[in-house]
Amino acid sequence: MSTKKILFLVAFTVCGLLAADGFAQSVEEAVEKTAKDAAKTAIEEVESEVNTKLEKRKAKKDKKRKKLEAKPEKEVIEAQKKATKQEAEEQEQPQTQVQESQPDKPEEKSSNEVPANGDRTQAYLEEFKKLDVSYIGSTQNCVGYNVYAIKYKRTWFLATNVNESPVLSVFVEKPPRTEDAFPVASPFLVEGLKGILVNQYAKKKNRRKKVKDLQLYGFYKLKRPGRQAAKGLLLIEYPKELNKEPDFFLFKMFYDMFNKKKEEMKPDPNIQKQFEDKLKAPLDKAKEELSTVSK
Repeated sequence: MSTKKILFLVAFTVCGLLAADGFAQSVEEAVEKTAKDAAKTAIEEVESEVNTKLEKRKAKKDKKRKKLEAKPEKEVIEAQKKATKQEAEEQEQPQTQVQESQPDKPEEKSSNEVPANGDRTQAYLEEFKKLDVSYIGSTQNCVGYNVYAIKYKRTWFLATNVNESPVLSVFVEKPPRTEDAFPVASPFLVEGLKGILVNQYAKKKNRRKKVKDLQLYGFYKLKRPGRQAAKGLLLIEYPKELNKEPDFFLFKMFYDMFNKKKEEMKPDPNIQKQFEDKLKAPLDKAKEELSTVSK
């Protein structure tokens, strides 16, 4: 072979090798690019799914929060309506009784007479208005109301007053010895709370506290005399069940044993006879005097 042919073959093989290397690199780059694009699209799909799920959860939480915020406002409005109806009925009842018993006689007001329910509620409202407001809210009808909070252990006394209204409603949150949820306080309990405030048995605490869905800022905590008074008021408002059978089996056994002993104990007839003999003489004298007076 001539040198020209040899050189031509060498050049041809070199060009073929270079072309093969370039084709292999282009194939590798194309594969890498497609793999990156596929991974990117997969990541974007996963992110979009996660975002949609998070948005749905957020929407559900917002709905629940709105429902919970609407509930206490409804309870406050309904309880205030009930309180106003009860007070109106209580005011009407004594007036009708007086008119039936004494239709011709004019009404006489004495200095020692107890004020009417309207005057009482006005006095309670004035006393509570001296406190700092713990919560300011508004109903769905854009009617504003104030909440005055007093804390005793786990129990909360929440006094509410609708703006420009003389009505005061007091609610008890977590009352002891009862299963009633958020009951309305009786006039007796409201009178006792007014006495606690008049005697300055409560001190203010500048702290945040959450009661149900009400975010209170600043509330009143009872001092030692106030705690003693509140304990007595709650005992009368929500009395204890005396002689209640215990649940624990050991206590129940002792309870049954002592109760059987009390039932088996019989009164001593001799003591009864002594009482009868001692009471017989004054009774006979009283009968004789009655007979002489009747004659």
